[in-house]
Amino acid sequence: MILLAPDVLLDLLLARHPYAEDAARLVDQVARGAIEATVSAETVALVWHVADRAVGTVPARSAIEQLLALVAVTPLTGPALLAALASPVAHRDAALLHAVAHEAHATAIVTRDPAPFAGATLAIRTPAQVLATPW
Repeated sequence: MILLAPDVLLDLLLARHPYAEDAARLVDQVARGAIEATVSAETVALVWHVADRAVGTVPARSAIEQLLALVAVTPLTGPALLAALASPVAHRDAALLHAVAHEAHATAIVTRDPAPFAGATLAIRTPAQVLATPW
């Protein structure tokens, strides 16, 4: 299982060039069941907020419904917050995603920007790296 970071989902939803193509291919693999994925509950809230402002309420809700049909949602729990505080990952948002990924038993975090995850104990991959790896 992989944990999808918000940047990957926003790249897809907002058609951010040149990242949207790999994000779309990755989500397609998830939709076809080739890759199992989760997102943090906070990621859902963030993507919904940004989408609502960028594309409007109705398309944003539709995008979130489609996302929820494809992935598991892992909550940010008290123990995960404590793990994030003690994490070797210094960047706050990355430490939170790292802790949620551990709670979900994910094997990798997929993000367009691996740099904030320095010190992570999980694999940190870009969408292109995941697509190039047989699962």
